[in-house]
Amino acid sequence: MSTRNLSILRAARVMSMVPGQEPIRDAAIVHDGRFIVQIGPWTELRARFRGPVEDLGGATLCPGVFNSHTHLEMCHLLGKTVRGQGFTSWIKSLVANPMYDMDDAEVAAQCRRIRRLGTAHVADISTKQAPRIAGVLDESGLFFVAFREMIFFSPPPDEQDFVPDGEFANGVLSCAGHAPYSTHPETLRRAKRACAARGLPHSIHLAENEEESRILMGERIEFVEVLERANIPMTGFRPPRVSPVAYALDLGLLDPDTLAVHCVTVSDEDIDILRRTGTNVCLCPRSNDYIGEGRAPWEKLRAAGVNLCLGTDGLASNHDLDVWNELAFLKERFVDELSLEDGLALLTRNPARAFRAENRLGTLEPGKAARWSVVPENVLALFEA
Repeated sequence: MSTRNLSILRAARVMSMVPGQEPIRDAAIVHDGRFIVQIGPWTELRARFRGPVEDLGGATLCPGVFNSHTHLEMCHLLGKTVRGQGFTSWIKSLVANPMYDMDDAEVAAQCRRIRRLGTAHVADISTKQAPRIAGVLDESGLFFVAFREMIFFSPPPDEQDFVPDGEFANGVLSCAGHAPYSTHPETLRRAKRACAARGLPHSIHLAENEEESRILMGERIEFVEVLERANIPMTGFRPPRVSPVAYALDLGLLDPDTLAVHCVTVSDEDIDILRRTGTNVCLCPRSNDYIGEGRAPWEKLRAAGVNLCLGTDGLASNHDLDVWNELAFLKERFVDELSLEDGLALLTRNPARAFRAENRLGTLEPGKAARWSVVPENVLALFEA
């Protein structure tokens, strides 16, 4: 019997998300507040360990979940952009607002809210405020990657300036390319190299909408004029006349340390590139629906073996930052079979792999961080109907 200062959590079912491990019925998690000490059947662990017990009754537990794509600096834009009218109309409404007037108190409130929902890790993209966002995330106790977003076609900065300085207890600063149509190709290359040199994850919005594909094919569409009015002139841009995914491959951006966000307009050939390079993909289905961009070929991406994650995107293109709502939305519209374990993998072990966080998150095992989430009843009902 252990005499350590431990606590015991009891629940009707625990899904550890360890590959090949069956759900544990009438389960217990023994922890010391920071780390998991043991996990197993309640009767067995109660006999071995002493400590206060928190009984969650009929709850189903899983590892703490990841939100793999947010824009926290735009929390103040909730409800201030148009819905369902396509990307060009959405961008027009976005740039009509003070996009970067970050409200620290609102960001902190959103962080508290999602942590209560079981979110353990956030991957955030910020154009202006990455170190500031990282500070708020760190203070909230969430694990995180705070990406500084590189955008514009101005001459690329020196590689040493891509990743901001800053040390945090719960996360790291990294950098991301905005998108192939909005960022100088050399800036994209240097951003990726800066991440690789430091062993950091990289992120890029990729194949998000038809406008992106048309720009890369050399079309002069209205969206280009919107970019120019938003001070993103495409001076010197040479259309590669290939798909966004093929272009990203040519630039050397795709590998197991890159997260490609959205991937709505990918072809079968693009999916094969993503598979072959081991690139991770973050799906944001409610954001795509909010904007009116359509939806990614979720079923084909999964069938190909692409490592898939889920993110909410920001509150300028969604109703909340609750990834459980993201999973419910996807499940209701998923054409192929998707088991509960498959769905939970999108929020747990898949993103843990994508962000190199498998040493502390992604599964419930001894030695991992003491972070778990209660699977909402409405999500269980969708998967177990």
